[in-house]
Amino acid sequence: MFRLGRIEDKDRIKQMFDWAREKFKIQGTFQWGDDYPTEREFLKDLEKDIVYVWVDDITNEVTGVVTIMYTVDINYNKIEGAWLNDRPYASIHRICVAKGYENQGIGQKLYEKCEERIRQDNIVKDIKVDTYYLNKSMTRLIEKNGFVKCGKIYLLRDNVFDRERIAYQKVLD
Repeated sequence: MFRLGRIEDKDRIKQMFDWAREKFKIQGTFQWGDDYPTEREFLKDLEKDIVYVWVDDITNEVTGVVTIMYTVDINYNKIEGAWLNDRPYASIHRICVAKGYENQGIGQKLYEKCEERIRQDNIVKDIKVDTYYLNKSMTRLIEKNGFVKCGKIYLLRDNVFDRERIAYQKVLD
């Protein structure tokens, strides 16, 4: 089940982010660095009602998390390449699956539900995402869901090892 994240989910979300950072280090991707997203960042996102979770139907445990933003992502203002258009967009960030739940299609379900939510909200007709170039599983997931590679962006935050990201866009209409 896909639902809005709640403050009582915060410990589970933190646990999932900690596991993702550990997994990234093992894989050598360094996508999130040592402290991204910070607890303060994702608590602010929970308060803004932009965090969604996937809940296992049997265990009722949160097994996935994602953030949908409708605000301009300043990291997307400059691109090596070109966006498909310059229309307002939603962006999907911080997608994460809990330890022990990998390779069960939860990431796919999260992307499908994000797109469904964005279509239902009917605020924008475009979605943008980015990923670290060494994160092959996320690259496959993004491309499987019909996103078009548009070029490279460079994160403006300092707390990452490598700021380069592959930028994607999907047009919904």
